[in-house]
Amino acid sequence: AKLGSGVIKGPVPVKRRSCEWRQDPQTGVHQLIIVEEIKPASKRVDPWDLFPDPACGESIHNGSYVFERDRQTRRQLEDMKGLPGYLTSSIDQCLKEGPARQQEADNRNLLSNAFAAKDLFEIWYYYGIITVAELEAAGCDCEGLPQEKSFPALITMVNNHVIKASLNPLDNGEYPYDVIPWKRRPGMPWGMGVARQMRTAQRIVVAATRNLMDNAGLAAGPQIVIRRGVEPEDGVWEIVPLKLWTENEDAPPGANAPVFSVVIPMLQNELMAIIQYGMKMAEDVTGLPMLLQGQQGSAPDTVGGLTILNNNANSVLRRIARLFDSSITEPHVRRYYAWLMEYGDDDDMKGDFQIVARGSTALVERDLQAQEMVQIIQLCLNPAYGMSPEKAMTEFLKSRRFDPDTFSYSEQEKQAMAQRQPPEDPRVTAAKIMVQGRQADTQQKQQGEQQKLAQTQQFDASEADKDRQLQMAFAQIDAENEQRKQAGQKEMSTDEIKAQLFSVSAKLRQQKELSAATLAANAATQYATTPPTEPAGRAPNGEGFQR
Repeated sequence: AKLGSGVIKGPVPVKRRSCEWRQDPQTGVHQLIIVEEIKPASKRVDPWDLFPDPACGESIHNGSYVFERDRQTRRQLEDMKGLPGYLTSSIDQCLKEGPARQQEADNRNLLSNAFAAKDLFEIWYYYGIITVAELEAAGCDCEGLPQEKSFPALITMVNNHVIKASLNPLDNGEYPYDVIPWKRRPGMPWGMGVARQMRTAQRIVVAATRNLMDNAGLAAGPQIVIRRGVEPEDGVWEIVPLKLWTENEDAPPGANAPVFSVVIPMLQNELMAIIQYGMKMAEDVTGLPMLLQGQQGSAPDTVGGLTILNNNANSVLRRIARLFDSSITEPHVRRYYAWLMEYGDDDDMKGDFQIVARGSTALVERDLQAQEMVQIIQLCLNPAYGMSPEKAMTEFLKSRRFDPDTFSYSEQEKQAMAQRQPPEDPRVTAAKIMVQGRQADTQQKQQGEQQKLAQTQQFDASEADKDRQLQMAFAQIDAENEQRKQAGQKEMSTDEIKAQLFSVSAKLRQQKELSAATLAANAATQYATTPPTEPAGRAPNGEGFQR
């Protein structure tokens, strides 16, 4: 992303050393055995150290040669002596000469310590076509090769001395380098990095920020303007609080203020708009929005809007993943397969296979699928879809890099679960609850109707009792009047009749109030066991305000 290109080298033969403890079959004593093997390996190469043929176009494999620069210490160079193919005399000559002066103008890859850089030998690796005569002159064993042909070879040089010459480890002569560009450039193997893409936007942001800070420095305080003819009373030309200024004979006539201030505007909003414009341009030209960095910005705060923005932002990752597969994974694995075909021991593994690279793309797609797994698990809980929640949970754990077997039931737990009664269908449970609720409502209605009927009957009986008592009162008055007539006495007066009827009506009124209170109490008992409110009691003497 910084330089615009990445380089990986491989396979190259390296010596691997391993230690094993083996038992002697005769003596039975364990011995330490050091095993050295030649194995293929890969490593990263700094793009500043790779120099392909300038006429290679967009692929270094189309060029006639490739140079690689590396740096080694004196000890590493001495360790090369005695290795197969290396010329000991040439290495001794290089050690005698010491590290040569750096001929390359670009020294960015050197150590910042200049003294440490002087002790490094610059070693060059050349991959290209070499004639048999030149290979033999460099010490390469070319027995059986026709002299008039050229072959792909590897030349190693230090201080302009060839210290090793050999044929290319791969018979097809392919260069062991793969270059991936961040963004392709026409006619060049190198790509364009993020820094190069946003160069213009960066200049806009830097210039606007510099102007913002410069203007803030100028506007930090007002400019003091002193007209002609004004001088400080203490003779010191300095702005301090409560200072006295006086006018002399040179003061111009008029009422204008002799000393006043001029405030320079900050222009913060205008300059910040330019900075935001540069930031937006950087996002557009690089294709890396702030959403990829975890910042929502001005994105709509809705699920649908964020999902669309997230999918659009992931398109950059998909493009880089596909580019990595086509530029690195496929050709690199193909060369390893060619190495296996040429140097592999197992003949059963050899054949004619094709490399289909989808590793990086699959990883990106798997990461995108993991973001949707939680919603899928929730949908699988609905039996109407016919999906397995167990399988969905297994895939979710795999996407989170967990082992599903760690969370699975053991065999004993599975048997115990199988013996249990299966859980009732939620729909059946809901239906039972609805039926029970309806039955409870029906019973409550029946009880209410029965109680209402009993109350009505009680009320009718009470009213009938009132009528009987009134009739009895009237009958008693008539009987008493008849007795008075027979006895020759005067009949009851109107006042006496009213007093007797008032006594009867008072008794009836009291019975009516008691009946109403009884009915209200029965109704309250039916719907609530405790009264809704309690009357406020009387507080003790002296505590009324606190209570």
